[in-house]
Amino acid sequence: MHKFNFSQLLISLVVIVISGCTKTESKNETPQNDIRILIANEGQYIQGTASLTAIYQNDSVANDVFRIANNRPLGDVAQAIECYDDKFYVTLNNSKKIEVMDDETFKSIATIILPDNTIPYYMCILGEDSMAVTDIGTNQRLMIIDLKTNTLKRSIEKIGFSNRMIVASNKLFIGGSSLRVFDIGKINGSDMRTITDSESNDISKAGNSKIVSDKNGKLWILTTNALLCIDPSTEKCIKTLPLKGVSVGSWDGCMDIDPAKQTLFFTGSVNGVQGILKMNISADTAPKSLLFATTGVKVIYNMAVSRQGTIVVNDVEYGSTARGLIHEYDVMGNEIKKFEAGIFPQDIFFVED
Repeated sequence: MHKFNFSQLLISLVVIVISGCTKTESKNETPQNDIRILIANEGQYIQGTASLTAIYQNDSVANDVFRIANNRPLGDVAQAIECYDDKFYVTLNNSKKIEVMDDETFKSIATIILPDNTIPYYMCILGEDSMAVTDIGTNQRLMIIDLKTNTLKRSIEKIGFSNRMIVASNKLFIGGSSLRVFDIGKINGSDMRTITDSESNDISKAGNSKIVSDKNGKLWILTTNALLCIDPSTEKCIKTLPLKGVSVGSWDGCMDIDPAKQTLFFTGSVNGVQGILKMNISADTAPKSLLFATTGVKVIYNMAVSRQGTIVVNDVEYGSTARGLIHEYDVMGNEIKKFEAGIFPQDIFFVED
C-alpha cells in the first residue's frame, strides 16, 4: 500500500526526537515507510490533545504524526479510524468532525464538519463511496457520509445508542444497546430491524467490542454474560455460549478474531485477574480460564488481533495524562513488543499490506 517516501522518513525521525517516543526491539535505526498499526489517541477531554501514533513494519514509532504533517492539532477526543481509497478517516467526537488525510503523508485532505449536537463515534465503509457513522449525541442518529464530496449526505434519527458496525450479507449490522440491521440499499428509519437473542432479549454488546465475522460468514458478539453467534442471512441468533466464572465489563469488553477467522480472543477477568481468553468458533462452551493474564497492564482500554496473529493491548491509567502504552503479545501470552503511544490510546487500526 505504501511506497518509500523520503518526506515521510524525515517526518518520522523528527517526531521520534520531538515527542520522546520509544522504539522497542527495533533492529533498524531508520523507520520503514510502511505502517503496520495506526493508533487513535483520545487525548485529554476538552484539551484538544488527540493524536495519531504510527507503528512501522520495523517497529519504529512516530507519535503525533497528523500535527507534524499539518502544523495543527488533530482535534478533541479521537475515537476511531477507517481507511478507504488511500485515505485515513478519523472521528473526533468532541470536535464534532471527521478528519480526512492521505494515508502515506498524513497531510489533510478535508475536514468533514458535523452538526453541533452530534458526537461522531465509529465508522463503517458501505461501498459506492459512502460511509456510515454512528452518533452518540442527543439524537442518537446514524449518519451517511458521501466520500466523493466529504459531506454529510443524510441522517437516520433516533436509532438508539450505537457504536461498532459491520457489513455482512449486503446488510449493515450496528451494535450497542441493541443489535440493529439495515439492508445496504435501504438505510432508512422504517427499514431498521432489531435482532434479539434466543430468549427474545435485546443484544447489548459489551463496551466498544467489535462485531466480527468468522470463516463461515457468521457474526459473533460479546456481551457481559455470553458469546452470541448470529446468522446474518436469517438475522437469527443461532448459538448462545454463557460465560461462567468470567467477568466482562459492560464498558470495557473487547473481542476480535484471528486472521484465519476461526479463533475468538476477548478480554475478561477470572477470580479478579484481568487478561485474555480464547475460544474456537466450533466450541460448544465458552472458556472458563484465561489464556494469559495481562500482568503489568493497568487498564485494558482496547484489544485487537493483528494481521500477523499477535494480540495488541492498549494500556492506560485513569487520572493520568501520561502517554499510554501498547503491548503486543504472541498467542501464548509472551510480551514480544511494547510501544509508547499518545494520551489514552483508543482505536487500533491494522494497515493492509
